[in-house]
Amino acid sequence: MNGVFNMDDKIKNVEIKIRDYASIDKTVLNDTLNEISAIDGVLDCKFDDESESIKYLISSLSSDYDIFSALMAICENHGIDLVFDNDDEVVVEHNQNDETDEEPDDEDFEEENADDDEEQKKIKEKRYEKAENIIVLALSAVLIVLGFIFEKSNADASMWIFMFGYALAGYETLYAFISDIAEKRYAIEKGLVLVSSFVVLYFGFRLLGCALIFSYSLISCLYSVFANAEVKLKEVGYTDEQIEIVKNKTFTDKQKLFVYDMILLGVGLLLIFIPPIFSGSQYWSILTQKWLCIGLGVIFFGALGNNFSSLVKNYVFARVYAASNGIEFDENKFEETLEKLSTVEKVCFDKTGVITVENGKVIGVETDSEKKFSEYIVTAEADLDDPIAKTLKEYYKDVNVVEKSDFEFIEGRGASFVVDGKKILVGSKKFLNKNGVATDETIENSVVYVAENGMVLGKIVIEFAIRENSYGAIVELEEDLGVGSKLISADSKENVEAIKNAVGFDGAISGATANYKAESVKESNAVYVGNASADKETIRRTGGIALGAENKLCDGASVSVKIADPKVVPTIIKLAKRTSKINKQNKIVFIASRIIFFLLGVVLTLAVGYRLAMFWAVVGVLLGDIAAFLNDCRNLTEVV
Repeated sequence: MNGVFNMDDKIKNVEIKIRDYASIDKTVLNDTLNEISAIDGVLDCKFDDESESIKYLISSLSSDYDIFSALMAICENHGIDLVFDNDDEVVVEHNQNDETDEEPDDEDFEEENADDDEEQKKIKEKRYEKAENIIVLALSAVLIVLGFIFEKSNADASMWIFMFGYALAGYETLYAFISDIAEKRYAIEKGLVLVSSFVVLYFGFRLLGCALIFSYSLISCLYSVFANAEVKLKEVGYTDEQIEIVKNKTFTDKQKLFVYDMILLGVGLLLIFIPPIFSGSQYWSILTQKWLCIGLGVIFFGALGNNFSSLVKNYVFARVYAASNGIEFDENKFEETLEKLSTVEKVCFDKTGVITVENGKVIGVETDSEKKFSEYIVTAEADLDDPIAKTLKEYYKDVNVVEKSDFEFIEGRGASFVVDGKKILVGSKKFLNKNGVATDETIENSVVYVAENGMVLGKIVIEFAIRENSYGAIVELEEDLGVGSKLISADSKENVEAIKNAVGFDGAISGATANYKAESVKESNAVYVGNASADKETIRRTGGIALGAENKLCDGASVSVKIADPKVVPTIIKLAKRTSKINKQNKIVFIASRIIFFLLGVVLTLAVGYRLAMFWAVVGVLLGDIAAFLNDCRNLTEVV
């Protein structure tokens, strides 16, 4: 096999040509398709009549060799001959988002190259900008150290060295502050940093003033250079507009942030002006200068913490990790969704297209009117894309759609329409029974009935194989996370119970409508998982997880996953739990670093009159924030 895979992709697309495709029996192809779809790691397997080939997706977590070996064995067993090297083998890898395999014309090619060149130019500019920031901060650090060394031996030279060091460290913050004001973004914290650090510098606390602005700039640089969230978001498919939303929102309530900043500003000003009034000393005495230092420290620490927590908030990193694994969250309720998933007690899975494969197998047809029976089925399913519809359309691909009117479709139940004045019903046993049509006993598989003017024309029985990853997903949920599981389906009780027992669900509900599914999920601390094409209504009502969404946010879903693999559900919950845990840990780090080191600085300043005591408080807070930053970066690693 000549497949060349891009290992940077989470999903790999493979196409293999089949020899003498047109001569192979349709039933053999369907059986082969079902067996290949059941291979662990194979996603969205199908045959393409136009290219006469088999196409499938491979998860990057799976072995390419093992999958191909299993596929070869299945094809050989069914007498299907694949085209190999040296005799016109065609193995094509393409982007999953491509809409066509047509060769681009020269104009399109030139435009694509131009876009690539522009993108490369932007990447280079970003790299130069980061390099510039690192160099500037390094020079600033050198100057601050030199200023401290020369402070006692040459005060004038030391002053100028400190000023240049301060300017280098603070120019990026000043530029960002002006930009935020111009673009009407929240800029108070940057203003507090600039004011407090400059005032400290102005009143002679040069090392402290430089340390304040350098600390703030260092944290921002750490975020942009090492975390690199903006670039990562772009790599996983975020547009410039979406990235701008993430940057501006920072998942922080701006009203609360404003109140917090104002409280710290007020406390800081009180500490600056009130104690000297009762000191009996000359206002700008050494004592007063100490209180000035303390008060400005309060103002700065608040701003430093807000900047850090809003910039490096690990929700951003969680989003990066999710997007890189084909998981997309609703922009408007990202934080809410993660918090809910971190405490979820039960996961309710739909059956079709989630626990079972999307490509079903027709195992029986009972009808005395084959022509009308098949025409009514393809007419009912023509505009639908759920797994049952796909299976039936593939099975009756040579049957034409007939003209219909008054078409009505109920998700998970069936469709009704009129053909030549006759009322046609196509759907489940319950759907027909509800419309006054009697049916036989249901068997342990998905059954689609067809009725004409109240009389049953026949039925077609479809079997959906259980995904191999379904077993592992349920085990991981229950054993690793302590989360319960339930199977909810519109299928017959017999079929649902059989799958429940086979996979190992805690419980099961059969014959469920979209409304019943939604209500059963809302009654408990549970999340619903459905197929993006087969279960749209329930997903919309529950705000659940949509599988097989092809990297698009499913309407109403809180989480969409482009592959229909239940194994991703434990991953999502683990990500949510880890994010919540990191948030709690960082709160402790923020509070502890500020209380311990700030109080230490205050005590030293008041007790021994050590002018640089507040410097150590700044260092302590900075160390605490760096620790929190490194903890946040854990959300960029694989969840376990």
